[in-house]
Amino acid sequence: VFGDISAGKTRFLYASLNSLVATAAQAKLDVTFPDKDSQEQADFGLGVIRSGRETAKTSTNGQVSLTVRLGAGRPSELVHLFDAAGEHFRSARRPDALRFLDDGQGLVYILDPFSIEAVQRQLGGIAVPEVLRLARAAAGDPQLTYDEVASRLRDTGVPASRGRLAVVVSKNDLLRRAGLELPADSDAIAQWLWDNGLHNLVMSTRR
Repeated sequence: VFGDISAGKTRFLYASLNSLVATAAQAKLDVTFPDKDSQEQADFGLGVIRSGRETAKTSTNGQVSLTVRLGAGRPSELVHLFDAAGEHFRSARRPDALRFLDDGQGLVYILDPFSIEAVQRQLGGIAVPEVLRLARAAAGDPQLTYDEVASRLRDTGVPASRGRLAVVVSKNDLLRRAGLELPADSDAIAQWLWDNGLHNLVMSTRR
């Protein structure tokens, strides 16, 4: 999971884990955490999501990382989830904190709609101070954050075609409260981003 400071990365990771646990339970598939740190991180994150508490900012001195075991015995699979503080993605070519990007089989880019200039202009004429306070908009340009990670992968020899990428527009509940509606369909969301000026980002991510 990658994205700018305050984009919603950690909350997405915890919400995804919560969804994974629920889906696995419906399929009668065991979900366990093979090490103490993962178990503690999962207990904390699931508690945050299920209670509706706010998500704390990820420390720049570490990262949220946990391992989930799906299934039991030989056919089981390990899923590793990683999320580093947004500060690291502003200079993503530094080697240490973001090592997981180079080996990741799937990447999720979390994009804060409140950081898009066109959206900020639309909200300028609407009195939504409480929503803006809760949103804590990411301060960086969404294109630059993405480009930093793409450049890092190129520099380390990771072919862009090797991995899978999802783009997630976060904070949709707050966007709706501010009077703006985000479409639900993937192609429609891409068009929404395009219409709001993120032409290069849409083209880059599709490649």
